[in-house]
Amino acid sequence: VCAGVWILVLSGGISASLFSTTNVNNATTTCFEGFSKRVWKTYLSKITIFIEVVGFIIPLILNVSCSSVVLRTLRKPATLSQIGTNKKKVLKMITVHMAVFVVCFVPYNSVLFLYALVRSQAITNCLLERFAKIMYPITLCLATLNCCFDPFIYYFTLESFQKSFYINTHIRMESLFKTETPLTPKPSL
Repeated sequence: VCAGVWILVLSGGISASLFSTTNVNNATTTCFEGFSKRVWKTYLSKITIFIEVVGFIIPLILNVSCSSVVLRTLRKPATLSQIGTNKKKVLKMITVHMAVFVVCFVPYNSVLFLYALVRSQAITNCLLERFAKIMYPITLCLATLNCCFDPFIYYFTLESFQKSFYINTHIRMESLFKTETPLTPKPSL
């Protein structure tokens, strides 16, 4: 299954890179803007819809479904004795992971779908076109932040890090209030 997913992702990435262009207009450089309306209508709109369905909608459905089942199962009192004290940590990690997934990927994929519809002229509305062109790079940056957020999420939700952070912060706070010299001066001889 993993090999199949990797092949699917690589084939989508390779096909997208074959169509990838930049367009320099005045002092502005844009991506995916150098294609004709015919290319968008015939190829790119179909590729974008395929990428949206296979690369976003199906993973979103699977992610939300599986996470919901796990969260529902962990919330049952019977699982407390089986999983022990890690239950709250697991619940928190799944919830944070889902929040980051939704915050990073839903805006980008929604705008990408709208962008494809506008560029292929399935929707002809100047306001929507302007909105899609402005929001596309912004939501793309938000989507790529997921790669940055995931390591922090897993790192900060680890109990060992939290304990270490608490101990180090506590030691630093104590050292701020300690002085090396006594508060009352010693009499000189």
